[in-house]
Amino acid sequence: LIGASTRILHFSETSHERFVAIIQERVANRKQVSIDYQFLHQEGHRIWAHVTGDPVRFEHYILWTATDITDRKEFEASLTSERNYLQTLLDGIADPVMVIAPDYNITHMNAATKRNIMPEYIADLHHPKCYEVSHHRSTPCDGNEHPCPLAEVMQTLQKTTVLHTHPDANGDPKQVELIANPFFNEKSEFQGIIETARDVSSYLQTQDELERQKEVLDHQANHDALTGLPNRKLFNNRLIQAIDHARIVDGCVGVVFIDCDNFKNINDNLGHDVGDAVLKTVASRMQNNLRFTDTCSRLGGDEFTLILDNIKEKKDVIICLEHLVAEVKQPMEVLGHTLTITLSVGVATYPLHAKDPETLLKKADDAMYLSKKQGRNKVTFCCD
Repeated sequence: LIGASTRILHFSETSHERFVAIIQERVANRKQVSIDYQFLHQEGHRIWAHVTGDPVRFEHYILWTATDITDRKEFEASLTSERNYLQTLLDGIADPVMVIAPDYNITHMNAATKRNIMPEYIADLHHPKCYEVSHHRSTPCDGNEHPCPLAEVMQTLQKTTVLHTHPDANGDPKQVELIANPFFNEKSEFQGIIETARDVSSYLQTQDELERQKEVLDHQANHDALTGLPNRKLFNNRLIQAIDHARIVDGCVGVVFIDCDNFKNINDNLGHDVGDAVLKTVASRMQNNLRFTDTCSRLGGDEFTLILDNIKEKKDVIICLEHLVAEVKQPMEVLGHTLTITLSVGVATYPLHAKDPETLLKKADDAMYLSKKQGRNKVTFCCD
């Protein structure tokens, strides 16, 4: 190399000119030189060298030192390639992913997370905090509504799942399921968490809608469509429960069968719309004159049944039903008609008249027909 131009150290004229320009700029300004640069190996391939030069210490010459750093550069390139590959994998995940250190700093994030970044909420863009990115707040998450997954994982060193409310790009709230997994170094020392966030707002809305639909279907299956009262199915279930409870506490249950007197005449003469309105009014008046623990149901047509729970004495039943009959008998204004409805009522009690639901209801029905035979508009107890 002695006496040769430094050109022979370079693999192209352009590379040589660029290197000379860098050196001349440093030397002209009496600056030390320290750069990494590619040179041509004598065997024809390229190598990386770390070049240092000190024009300050030598007046007419520069002492250059070149250290072969090809292996280091190749290792760095390999790391960069691996990081890029991993970043590509992360960016391919549709849900936001963050790697969070114990100090809440985000060390890695994918493209989905980056789209949520709002710079105005981040104190240091080079070291964003997880709560700044996800919640647009300046303090870590806390409390029952926003439990911090990082704090929980640091305490348990176990995977955790929490539900948070995050603002979306428009500032509207969305329900987000956070899954946080701890990760450790080769010495099994805790390093932080890998957190994935999934927007479950639509899923939860669907679940809520399905639950509402289920409630509607359950209500329709157990209630009369016209009056909203329990239907025969729900009445039977409640009667079974009432009898079972009475059997345990040695109590008494009253079963009441009610028929609206001369209701057929209303349907035939005034139409079914008037008839339906009458039934709704009757149902409302009966419901309003019962205890909270009692049940009023419509079996069909103009037939209603009651469950009077926890009866003490017969006179209490008589007082309750006579008051109910009197209230229903009050004149009602229905679609331009003033009508008066009377009731024929039959009563049977557990355990005096029967001990099973079917027999109790039949005996109450029989007592109701006895009321009709005796002139209607009255309350009749089943014969002992």
